[in-house]
Amino acid sequence: MIDTEHLLYPLIRQTDDEDYALASPFTAKSYDYVIAVLDGFKYDGFSVPILFHWFQSPFTGVGTPAALIHDALYASELVTRKTADLIFRDLLKKYGVGVVKRNILYQAVRRFGWYTYNGHSAEAVEEARRFVKIETS
Repeated sequence: MIDTEHLLYPLIRQTDDEDYALASPFTAKSYDYVIAVLDGFKYDGFSVPILFHWFQSPFTGVGTPAALIHDALYASELVTRKTADLIFRDLLKKYGVGVVKRNILYQAVRRFGWYTYNGHSAEAVEEARRFVKIETS
């Protein structure tokens, strides 16, 4: 039996040819936030253009928990985009992503993340909020 309360990395399952979902709850702490993502949350890993998969593939690497939390925060819009991006950078560091790669990934979401963050419908945000819970400690 897997101890899902103490997972260091999220468990994901493929739901069809292109989609993945969280297979068990996952929690991360960053700054004063405790972010819980419930099983069933749809997740696409690192959102990296295929041309750059050599640098960071969607579902491999030590930073995948940071990508999950970042996707959940963007989708649910429970914090500002800037806060979500700072949490992403903090979690990349906590999970051992090197400083150069961490800063490249952070700058990418700062420069291009607005497109995704601002592109959600009210229904999509409401749906995401069913799966994402955030508390301050």
